[in-house]
Amino acid sequence: MKSIPRSKSIWIPLILMMSWMSVIFLMSTSVGDWHHSQHIIQWVLKPVLGHPLSSNNLETLNFILRKLAHFSEYAFLLTLIYWGLRSRLSIKPQTLMAGVLFFVILFAISDEYHQSFVPGRTSQLLDVMIDSAGASVTAIATILFEQYRLKRNSSESHISDL
Repeated sequence: MKSIPRSKSIWIPLILMMSWMSVIFLMSTSVGDWHHSQHIIQWVLKPVLGHPLSSNNLETLNFILRKLAHFSEYAFLLTLIYWGLRSRLSIKPQTLMAGVLFFVILFAISDEYHQSFVPGRTSQLLDVMIDSAGASVTAIATILFEQYRLKRNSSESHISDL
């Protein structure tokens, strides 16, 4: 039986991916509800500001931070999965990225669906759109970065051949 080299092992990326998906799932329970994040924001900012935020400012900041968290957590999930599989599969980067992006968007949809069953939580299409935007922007940036890197490496090797 042929063993897989340690650098090609799928276990570490798989564990990281499943761990991050578990964090996202946990935040979709009552642990990640609106009131918990408001308390955390007040707890962090009150010592810095010297006073609690007004109700309006707190709600606005909470909304912005929660939407940024949606964008970021799915951008990070896409990154974990893509780079975890990139060197382990013989698939064109664009094809792999399309598959990973599709998977991440499906996970975002399933996560919002899960929230519809959690007391005190709601399922919102806006959140799926923000999750998908985070993953999509990251996918585009990653592919552009890889194309730039390949172009730069090929021009450097051409120069060294002279």
